Amino acid sequence: MAIMESISAISTALGIAKTLRDIDKNYDAASYKAQMADIVNALTDAKLALAEAREVIAEQCKDIDKLRASFELQSKLVKGDDNYDYLADEQGNPTGFPICPKCEGEGKIVQTKRQGGHLNARCPTCSQEYNPVTCYLSSSESGARTLAEEVSRRRAAETAKTTAMLRNSRTFR
Repeated sequence: MAIMESISAISTALGIAKTLRDIDKNYDAASYKAQMADIVNALTDAKLALAEAREVIAEQCKDIDKLRASFELQSKLVKGDDNYDYLADEQGNPTGFPICPKCEGEGKIVQTKRQGGHLNARCPTCSQEYNPVTCYLSSSESGARTLAEEVSRRRAAETAKTTAMLRNSRTFR
């Protein structure tokens, strides 16, 4: 609306300027000064309206940039085994904890964070909790694809180590 107001104010100022041009030289000075005051007011209104329009346009540009970034991130999401959306790594595989479905429904892409155990996640924005979730590892030296697989692998390795120690201790007796 600020643009329409500024156009209207500029049109008014131009109309007054045309009137001033057509004023007879013998016109009295008071009428001339009154017309000048009107044109100054109209131009001031136009300037204020244009400044307001510039602010509105700047705000809209920020909103457009946010939407573009959101659409760009949206295109990089992939479905995980648990049907949640995840950010994708360079190979297009899901990585990290899932995207918060509640925030995603509102147009925001917010990755949940671990909350307690490795199967629990919580959104840092809306505080919604999700359980069970899968946390995908981006690249693991052990070959584990998910945090649950990595936890299981570590437990198995620890169990094997403990079992070997127990066997060795019985052997030395």
